Amino acid sequence: MDEARDDELAAEDAGILDWLRWWHWLILGAMFVFGLFYFPLWRFEQKWKTIKAGDSFETVTRLLGQPIQTYTVLGAAPGTPIAAYTYSRYWRSYEVQVDPMTDRVVGLVTSGGTQPPAPATK
Repeated sequence: MDEARDDELAAEDAGILDWLRWWHWLILGAMFVFGLFYFPLWRFEQKWKTIKAGDSFETVTRLLGQPIQTYTVLGAAPGTPIAAYTYSRYWRSYEVQVDPMTDRVVGLVTSGGTQPPAPATK
């Protein structure tokens, strides 16, 4: 009678171990797939953070590639157009504003997802 009970407990332990093993591989697989999709966004963000105001547009295209959309916006002074170039990765949009006269970056805008708060001005 004790042997039958021991066999039953061993079968239950084997069932639990199979279940844990299945969930372990499921979680690892999900993490791997998430990493495959997130890595391009992370890599783009690293390149985006190196761009500063005053950089040439050539530097921007070397780092980020060709923009998906180009349009013109009005600058701070009347009649001064600013060229805006848009890049997109998944749910995030990145806009580079370039002065066409100097071909230098004058502004960077990120939209979509979470962003750190802007620094307080005095």
